[in-house]
Amino acid sequence: MIKYLFAASIVSIASAGVASANLLVNGDFATGNFSGWNVDGAGEPWTAVNQAPFFAGLPNAGQYSAAFGNVNSLGSISQSIATTVGTTYSLSFYFATNDSGNLPTFELYASENGNNLFSYASSSTASAALYSFYFVADSSLTEIKFAGMAPYNYLAINNVVLNEVAPVPEPATLGLLAAGLVATLRRRRRA
Repeated sequence: MIKYLFAASIVSIASAGVASANLLVNGDFATGNFSGWNVDGAGEPWTAVNQAPFFAGLPNAGQYSAAFGNVNSLGSISQSIATTVGTTYSLSFYFATNDSGNLPTFELYASENGNNLFSYASSSTASAALYSFYFVADSSLTEIKFAGMAPYNYLAINNVVLNEVAPVPEPATLGLLAAGLVATLRRRRRA
């Protein structure tokens, strides 16, 4: 009996904070198109899915990435996801640009229900990097949106992942669990 309680305690401690599966559809753009995403190119044909080699160094799960190259206005992609109010979520993605030099400023934004999570504006190259953000859902439907503009250049994102973050037990809870386990083991040894 003690062995089973001990094993259950270890499993519950080890699984604390484990995230769920990706809530977004086609977050790696592996379909070669924007299936699952709502696209608003603002009349410009430069929000597209490109083959990954176009962005050297951009890690990906497939062969494609989402590219933004709109010249005069922001192009965007978005998904609306069912969420639980008060629950913490993690949004992560890889981001890179493909050019450098004296270029006009280019921009990329990532948002959750209109709340800005990420903003990048520069005229120099951004090496491929992973970005991660946490937010607490304030609605039962959450929109995840990426918008970009890059005159004479391209911005790319890939491996976009949205996970529900499992609650992590507070230190006091873990302390009570450990104290109960120690008391149970002591009682077992005395008997």
